[in-house]
Amino acid sequence: MFKFGNSPRGNVKGNRPVKDDTRTPLYLMFCGDLSGSMAEETRVIDEKGNAVYIPKIDQLNQGFRMTQKSLLRFMKENTRFLLKYQFIELNTYCKPLFQTFELINDPNYNLGEVTFTPGGSTNIEALFKTIISFLTHKHLGNYNRAVNIILLSDGVPTDVDGWALSEEAWKALVDEFKNYLDEHDLSRSVELYFIAVGNEAEAFGRYFAGEDHFFRVEDSESIADKLDFVTRQSLTNSTTVSSHQDDEDEDEEDEEALDGEDDTLDDEEEMRQKLRNQLANALEDDEEEEEGDEEFEDDEDEFEDEESDDEFEEDEPDSEPVSSDDDSSDEDDADPIAVTSDDDTVGITEDDTTDTADDDWDDGEGAGGADDDGEGEDDGDGDDGDDDGDAIEDILNF
Repeated sequence: MFKFGNSPRGNVKGNRPVKDDTRTPLYLMFCGDLSGSMAEETRVIDEKGNAVYIPKIDQLNQGFRMTQKSLLRFMKENTRFLLKYQFIELNTYCKPLFQTFELINDPNYNLGEVTFTPGGSTNIEALFKTIISFLTHKHLGNYNRAVNIILLSDGVPTDVDGWALSEEAWKALVDEFKNYLDEHDLSRSVELYFIAVGNEAEAFGRYFAGEDHFFRVEDSESIADKLDFVTRQSLTNSTTVSSHQDDEDEDEEDEEALDGEDDTLDDEEEMRQKLRNQLANALEDDEEEEEGDEEFEDDEDEFEDEESDDEFEEDEPDSEPVSSDDDSSDEDDADPIAVTSDDDTVGITEDDTTDTADDDWDDGEGAGGADDDGEGEDDGDGDDGDDDGDAIEDILNF
């Protein structure tokens, strides 16, 4: 149980954050054992080196005040975090100190004189239920928040009536609590710490928080000093994890950016390859088309040659025309000349006529021609000779 001092309850709350606050929320949940056993005294070495006996509950109250100062100092030195905290009693009913997480947003924040008083049992079942009620969207706003739970106890867990639980029983309760964290994806953001005051709470504390986050108040050591130390240690761990998480997020963003560039390069390379393939296909089509054109042109030329030969054969005359006077004598040698007489039509050539004239001349010279004196001998009468000469002259003139 706790009670406030002279400070009114309304003055212990800090300023509420503005809606556009971009700081990273960081939550602390203190669970202090307020059972009856906390009224017992333990020996503590004070600042002067003297051994004094102080009730454990007084040491807890002092430690909570020291913790508030450490939270204020942390807020000033780490402005990127938005610090909130809660205190839950570990007793029979396990009530919270605030209705929701208390925001430390003012450098002059002062909780006032808070005094916890011992009484009741160490009902961890009720404690876990109260803790879970604050690990919700209503109080955190987002499940992915850093929450440090610091549990301090001096004894063995009990039921609501104060009867000690067996190891199997309290382990089952711890397992049920951790399963809830796993099922609601809270294990990554919730860190569990335990401070054992004495030997009786050691087994429970180690099973709850693990070896790394288990702390023990040694003989002659102050609970206040240990509580403040663990609080500061948890804040340091949270900022380190947060920085690493930010680095990991940046690395992931860089990797995503590189993957995006690689994808872009792959897309560009794929596009270039497609263009190359299209160009190669186009060139192949052009070559095939050119080959087809050449074959068509060859066929067309052959067809034109055949048509030209046909036209030439159709236009070629049966007899060769006389092209010039020089060729007339040669062609006259071959062309027959028709001579018509009363009895028959005889085909002769110009050579034949010449030969005939020569023969007649020879005949006239040898048989009927003139001699040196100009006289000759005829085979017939003179009229026949004149007629033959006229005929030969007509043939020659023709």
